[in-house]
Amino acid sequence: MRTSSIRRSRARVTASAALGMLLVGIASVPAHAEGIRAKQWHLDAFSAEKIWQLSTGKGVTVAVIDTGVEKSNPDLQGQVLEGKDFAPEKPGDQFTDYDGHGTGMAGIIAGTGARDGGNGAFGLAPGAKILPVRVPGLRDDDNGNMAESDEEFNRVIPQAIRYAADSGAQVINLSLGASTGSQALTDAVKYALDKGSLVFASVGNEGDKSNILEYPGATPGVVGVGAVDNKAMRIPMSNYGAQVDVVTPGKDIVHACGGGTGLCKSSGTSDATALASAAAALLWSKHPDWTNNQVLKVMLNTVAGPSGARSTAITSASAPFARSVP
Repeated sequence: MRTSSIRRSRARVTASAALGMLLVGIASVPAHAEGIRAKQWHLDAFSAEKIWQLSTGKGVTVAVIDTGVEKSNPDLQGQVLEGKDFAPEKPGDQFTDYDGHGTGMAGIIAGTGARDGGNGAFGLAPGAKILPVRVPGLRDDDNGNMAESDEEFNRVIPQAIRYAADSGAQVINLSLGASTGSQALTDAVKYALDKGSLVFASVGNEGDKSNILEYPGATPGVVGVGAVDNKAMRIPMSNYGAQVDVVTPGKDIVHACGGGTGLCKSSGTSDATALASAAAALLWSKHPDWTNNQVLKVMLNTVAGPSGARSTAITSASAPFARSVP
């Protein structure tokens, strides 16, 4: 099924336009009992408990193309599928997270809160399954050769995207980026869209510095995700501009992660991207017969407009999104 109409124009989008559509209910955070869940304000912003009565993401596979996913993490046990390792030079396999980042993104998406007898960290779509796709370390400043790193990125990431699409992942999460794209990357994204998937990618964390374009966030067909805080304001590090299609919470996100205590608090567009992917999983689980175009259209319509008006087309995932519009 061809779905390349998802590919959209990025022209005439400004930072103010990307952030001017205020998130619905994001500043209204109800109180919770003490514990890890009480610290997950981003779930309150999504009214998670209400959403979970309608959809938990069950039946939807989210590919996490990242540094690996530790399936032994207490909040991810039973959630992680077989996946594939595209980083053979790293010790272990796709279940070995060499940085902790990939497990963190998986936790934001599908954490079950099972740790400590149900007092762990929840993901927004705790019923979704995670397809771990491990890729090499990207933009590693230690090697002193960014050109070489970007070349590797554009060699491996297209393979990983195609693998995820071929493996039945409806949602493909890329909380990573490089300073250059390629035709191979563009072709891989189009391939995934034509297979019926949605591709979400972070737009980068250089908003308070260079604000350079990052890929695949700026690749045609990808849903580029920026980050805001609990007052619906762009966090300074979040990149902005025409590559930003939606923004979601990305400040002080508490979640399951790899290494150490298995619990982290982090900020950035990586976290925001994982939440956007999870929201898509919730919606797709509720409406499994929908196409990727339909899912994305409803996600983009479930925002407050300039007058405060809001689409009521979605009842299963009332997500606090802002959107970029021409």
